[in-house]
Amino acid sequence: MESTVLAPKELSDYISVIKQRMPLFLGCVLFFALFFSIVSLLNTKEYVATARIAREDQTAQTTLFRSSTNPGIAERTLANEIIYATGDAVRNNLGPENQNIRIEILKDQTNEESDVLLFQATATSPEKAAADANLWAQSYVETKNQQQLKEFDAAIQDLENELAFTTDQSQNTDADLGLEQSIVDLRTTISQLKLAKSLGKNGPAQVIQMATPPTQSSTIGFTTMLLIGIVFGAIVAVASTLVADYFDTTIRRPSDLEDFIVPVIAAIPPPHSGIQKKDIPLCTVSHRDSQMAEHYFKLRSTISHIQQSQNVNSLVITSPNPGEGKTSTALNLALSMSYLDKRVVLLDTNIRNPQVHATIGSHQSPGLTEFLSRDSEVGLKKIAVRLEALNSDLIILPAGKIQRDTNDVLASVSFSNLLKNLSVQSDLSVLDSPHLTSEALTLASKADATLLTVFAGKTSKADVEAAVVALTSVGATIVGICLVGTKETSLTNAHKQPSSSSSANTSKDAVNLTTLPQPKPIIDLAENV
Repeated sequence: MESTVLAPKELSDYISVIKQRMPLFLGCVLFFALFFSIVSLLNTKEYVATARIAREDQTAQTTLFRSSTNPGIAERTLANEIIYATGDAVRNNLGPENQNIRIEILKDQTNEESDVLLFQATATSPEKAAADANLWAQSYVETKNQQQLKEFDAAIQDLENELAFTTDQSQNTDADLGLEQSIVDLRTTISQLKLAKSLGKNGPAQVIQMATPPTQSSTIGFTTMLLIGIVFGAIVAVASTLVADYFDTTIRRPSDLEDFIVPVIAAIPPPHSGIQKKDIPLCTVSHRDSQMAEHYFKLRSTISHIQQSQNVNSLVITSPNPGEGKTSTALNLALSMSYLDKRVVLLDTNIRNPQVHATIGSHQSPGLTEFLSRDSEVGLKKIAVRLEALNSDLIILPAGKIQRDTNDVLASVSFSNLLKNLSVQSDLSVLDSPHLTSEALTLASKADATLLTVFAGKTSKADVEAAVVALTSVGATIVGICLVGTKETSLTNAHKQPSSSSSANTSKDAVNLTTLPQPKPIIDLAENV
């Protein structure tokens, strides 16, 4: 039989997975919320101020040849200007204390047709951000204007030298129309350059908007960072819980057992805040109205139905591993069954590690091992106990002294005869068995039926599969699986227990105890066995 992990199929399945792993989910959310909050608190507030610079290609070269007629050249010129604005030529106009100004120069995207540069400075105070942006912008303007004057002067000087040379040539040569035209053109160009220099006295770059101190920080605020952390943490948490669930081979919910031929007949929730760990084995007594007790009463209804349909008188309760709720299930089932005017006997057959006597506060010995001993004259009347404060017919047979040949004791004819006699004298015998050892297999082979308990988040699918195979191999009749400690208690339609009397309509009310009742020797039943 395959025991593959079932992937969630619907939204409700994903929600169920998250509920089952709520500590992991909340842990991720809280971690990232705290992390982003700390980052926000540690981050220094920063402010961004912007100065706007308008520039125009009003150089000597563009006077002679307007590059704006070629868009590609214009774009490259603007890109070069951005590089130039952060270069050494501009930095040299700044003092040493201003060399590390954080600044970014961008083209103004709001107006594609204009050449406007945005000088954005970042600082830890609004005033410094504005001062840095204005300082850098002014340095760029001054440097650019000085560069333009030098370019015009150099171009005019070159043309005047050329004009002087051409004039000398025309004077030493007979009339030459070509030289005369060259002289005219040179004089015209020089005039144009001087005019352009004069018109561009304000320079090719001008500050059109000074930077002002910003009113708000550019750093993301604490509240926003906290919300980002919560959202990011929730996303990571959902992913983590689903991945963890996908690779988790343990049983956590009834749907994880759908691959097995054995039905899930009960799902017991974990105790709520009002139930302590020591109260769990007797929660149907001390916490009768709790959700946990209610689900044990539902298990009682199912077992009652199975008794009627399959003629079950002896029921072994075992589990794949230790500590998976056998004793608690056996005690609560036996107690709840006894409320129905049924005579129930609970046998502690976990002789190597008995728990029932400690739970109810009775003696361990004498018990079953003494009663079953060949040489013993101990009768059931001496070993059997009943909880004094309970008005029920529940009889408890303790385990007795631990012996080496435990399996021999349980496999003996005497024990088989005991089960047969109890089937005549009682309505149900519940055997609190060891986990799946040789003793448990021996008990399962002798009893009418077996109930397998598994613990949510602890028992693996491989453990359940091995237990089912082992029990089946000795001819045990497995009536179902009881999943203990699961937060999802709803069963599939195929596994729901039949409706029957529940805790609300029992024929005999149990005493609502807050402390364990004192056991006392009993026995009407033992005298007849």
